[in-house]
Amino acid sequence: MGRTFKSCRGYFNFGYMIIEVLKPLVDEGLSIRQIAQRLETSPTNVRYWLRVHNLKTNCRPNRAERNSAHNRNCACGENDSSKFYGNKFWICAKCWNSRAIKRSKEKVAWAREKLGGKCVACGFDKYICSLDIHHLVPAEKDVAFRTMRFWSLDRIEKEIEKCVLLCKNCHAAVHAGEIVIDKIMAAIA
Repeated sequence: MGRTFKSCRGYFNFGYMIIEVLKPLVDEGLSIRQIAQRLETSPTNVRYWLRVHNLKTNCRPNRAERNSAHNRNCACGENDSSKFYGNKFWICAKCWNSRAIKRSKEKVAWAREKLGGKCVACGFDKYICSLDIHHLVPAEKDVAFRTMRFWSLDRIEKEIEKCVLLCKNCHAAVHAGEIVIDKIMAAIA
């Protein structure tokens, strides 16, 4: 197959990593990184030539084996690794989702309270979930406002400076043109 030489970059046949060098290292059970260190080249280079020669290392377990190898314990008592997300070993998917929903609701409630906690048109304040955040100037509305629950409190506060709080009925009436919000804001100020 030509002349083989060892350079500072590994064993090559004029730029071509030969199979006779790679095969024994793979059979030895080395990882891509270990082969790269042994041949004084990059793991990317080794990965490329393993693919060219259709060789596979056996040292790395598949994802399911890796995940089951870790102790996963949630505060709720769940330890079935199939019920955890990715690398989250401390909290199961069910607890993670309920925590995220709770944080989301808290941020929206915080924004509603920051806006006064009642409808500026009719004063309704019985149910906080019945209050909508309405932008005074729709053109100034952040395009990602729907994802406000993922924002920092500073970003939410900056955005709601351009808003008022309306109950569902008054909000629908404003969009239908039956209530003029400018008159209400002038009366409040």
